[in-house]
Amino acid sequence: MSSLKRILKWLDINLEPLFIMVIFIVMTCLITIQVIKRFIYGSGFAWGEEFSVFMFVWIVFLGISYAFRNNRQIGVDFLRDSLPEKLRKILVVAVEISMLVLMCVFLSGAIANVQAVAKFGDKVQSVPISLNVLYFAAVTGYTLSLVRLIQSIIWKIKRFNASYELFLNRGGLYSGASDIFFMPLEYKEAMDSKLISELVEEEAMGLYKKKRGGASL
Repeated sequence: MSSLKRILKWLDINLEPLFIMVIFIVMTCLITIQVIKRFIYGSGFAWGEEFSVFMFVWIVFLGISYAFRNNRQIGVDFLRDSLPEKLRKILVVAVEISMLVLMCVFLSGAIANVQAVAKFGDKVQSVPISLNVLYFAAVTGYTLSLVRLIQSIIWKIKRFNASYELFLNRGGLYSGASDIFFMPLEYKEAMDSKLISELVEEEAMGLYKKKRGGASL
């Protein structure tokens, strides 16, 4: 594997977790310092609370794209699971394509917000910097979500004839979700075990429903 491919693979697995980790650590440290300063001196940084909220927003938007990357977004699968496997796969791809369109709409709105803030010169209340430090979170999150959805759709199209578990790639089990560089080995093993257990449980439930449906006929 070439150096470029290794770098791209590393970024594919670690991009959002890396930034989420860094932002979360900074946010936690800032909040801790704020609490200590208020407890000892009676006041904290004027900008501390505001920027803590901004960082939390960044974490949320990065988390959206990472959920798409690992197919961990919330969904109602009652109807889907009652369909034959081929129809289920078609429905999953169709839903992701619709989400892709929706992300394009959201990204367009986010870019419009950034342009409006730049045009009118809106500033953060506590410090004289552009409010786009907040609004760029949406642009970044939706852009990454588009990339992750395209990756997911390509994955599913390429593996349309594979098993449903491999096709769905729940939790990113087959695409290296547990290979995050800072993840302890024990947690990685536990995560893999949990995901495998979920897949086995889902498969067993599917077989049970099929058997029950056949018996009722």
